[in-house]
Amino acid sequence: MINPGGSEQNLPSALAISSFIEKRVRKKKSKYDEYFTRIGELAECKICGVKVSWTKNGGTNSLRLHLSTRHKDVFEKLSIDDLEYKRLRGLSTNKTPSKSTPPPSTPHTPIYSEQLEDIKPFDNPNFMPDVRHFPSAQVTEIDNALMTMICNNQVPVKLLESRDFANVLRTVPQNFVLQPLEYYTQFTLPLLVANIEDKIRFELSRPPKLAVSIDLFSPENSKNQVCVVNAAYMNPDTMLPKQVLIDYKVFSKEYGNMDFYMSRISNLVDTRVKSLTITSHEQFSQHVEEGLNEMGPLPSFTDLLNEIMHESFAQHFPLIKKQKEILQGCLQHFDIYHLNLASSTSGLTEEVLKSSHYLGWDQHKEVIQMIFDAAERQKSFRGDDVKRFFKLTEEEFEITDLMRAIYKEFDHPTTYINHRYYPTASWIIPTLRVLWHNIEQLSKNYRSPNTKAILNILQPALQSKFEKCQRNMILKTAAFLDPRFRGNFFTEPHESYMQRKFEEYDRQFSTDGSDMDVKPADITGFHYFTYRGNSATPQRSDNFAKELSEYAKEHVSLNMDPSDFWTMFEAKFPLLKQIASEYLAIPASATRAKECYEAGQKICTLTQDNVISHQNLVYCYANLNEYGSH
Repeated sequence: MINPGGSEQNLPSALAISSFIEKRVRKKKSKYDEYFTRIGELAECKICGVKVSWTKNGGTNSLRLHLSTRHKDVFEKLSIDDLEYKRLRGLSTNKTPSKSTPPPSTPHTPIYSEQLEDIKPFDNPNFMPDVRHFPSAQVTEIDNALMTMICNNQVPVKLLESRDFANVLRTVPQNFVLQPLEYYTQFTLPLLVANIEDKIRFELSRPPKLAVSIDLFSPENSKNQVCVVNAAYMNPDTMLPKQVLIDYKVFSKEYGNMDFYMSRISNLVDTRVKSLTITSHEQFSQHVEEGLNEMGPLPSFTDLLNEIMHESFAQHFPLIKKQKEILQGCLQHFDIYHLNLASSTSGLTEEVLKSSHYLGWDQHKEVIQMIFDAAERQKSFRGDDVKRFFKLTEEEFEITDLMRAIYKEFDHPTTYINHRYYPTASWIIPTLRVLWHNIEQLSKNYRSPNTKAILNILQPALQSKFEKCQRNMILKTAAFLDPRFRGNFFTEPHESYMQRKFEEYDRQFSTDGSDMDVKPADITGFHYFTYRGNSATPQRSDNFAKELSEYAKEHVSLNMDPSDFWTMFEAKFPLLKQIASEYLAIPASATRAKECYEAGQKICTLTQDNVISHQNLVYCYANLNEYGSH
């Protein structure tokens, strides 16, 4: 990095510069000629003999990709040589600025014109380009501050190239030089990411069990999708749950399969020494349906409800489209209806309303609520009939009114019993049971053929999901260890299962460890506690049975927070508390993919040429507050 206030005595001589430049350009049409022999539209690597495609349209992307994946040392040397060449050339044509010269008000000429982001990971999903091929340099405090500002405030990263921003920086100390955008995206940013990754990796090495969730989002009119992987765990001392974003990646839709994402997770978390619980996106519904057994992967609760509602309203998609159009019309008259989407809690936007895709259940709930609010406001002004305002037929209004009543029943069990930090898997089974009961009661008030047809689909769908989720022992144990629910929502008691499994694994892992050949990853759920504990004693099983009995009798208010309960009763239920710490952090749904993508679009619009920068900026956006550089 050039110090604008430095002396010129250390500058290279004109002869050295000329010699370096001549050496770089002599008898070469391209820097890649040293490593490839071109034959038509192919280029043969001189190092390994592999032939790669080379066309005028594709440029040198394929050559650069080959070097970066097969010959990283050569690629790194090539990148450093490039930077040195450009640095020397810049010194030969530019005078060193004096201390009285303010920072330039126009963007610098990029020193990294060979953008590593031109490598297109869409072409090969298993290739994760390493952009950290830069000469050693010191990232300054202000470099970190700039990137933190960009990520935390979702400011477009191109702000760093703007004239106005450069003018603002004239007020900073005279020895500060605003670097080109590529310096921040390809040097400062990867170092920030690496620093955050190290902190997260260390933090996740401590808990024995992690709950991993995989969420996907497919942007409108795009061939790509984004994937977010979160890891959740609970501090056994404070009993506070926590979620950490450990991966954000952009892939082609064709590569979205469970095996591929599981391989990604194994690279992020050492699955050999971790017990994992997976909550997955609806795209993997086949895996989830197959896994809704004793210990299989978990469904995303949001996706479960979406599936139920889409099935129930499948015959009324034209009506839902009409409802969206009514709301769009109301939004254009804010002065009359006072409606806007800024306060939406479901991600409802104008783009979503215009889309032909299905709405999420919570988005549809907001649409229904907002158009009824608009109708009531119109009625108070003009005395118009609600149906007349909607311009709906009698049948359409009857079904719309039923939809509103159904979503009203959804409100209490999906919001009131949430954990104060985030929705956890412990309330999936109780919520489905309550919804099933509520819809049974609701059916008594709607007896027309049109409404009964919907309810006759909805009730069995809720019952089916409830019964399937009860067969998953992870979900059932999580609900049992939530003191608000315990065994109150099960069709079969769970205490006997807990006792049997405790004794089974207590016997299995009661050795002194000398002949233990079972990996921690082979141990599921609360069984890890017995593995970590001391040698078994005759009282352990009796103690556990006593805790189960006392736990069932303990009076607990539905307002009691699970974390507070287990902290208060730690001395009374030490074994159960330890088990609870490994279950109550499991998230109810796979989330954040859409949120992260939209934040990333504000910071750095995703294109084929800036995938890596987009990914890194979103990763920092999600983690800088907690794992920043300071």
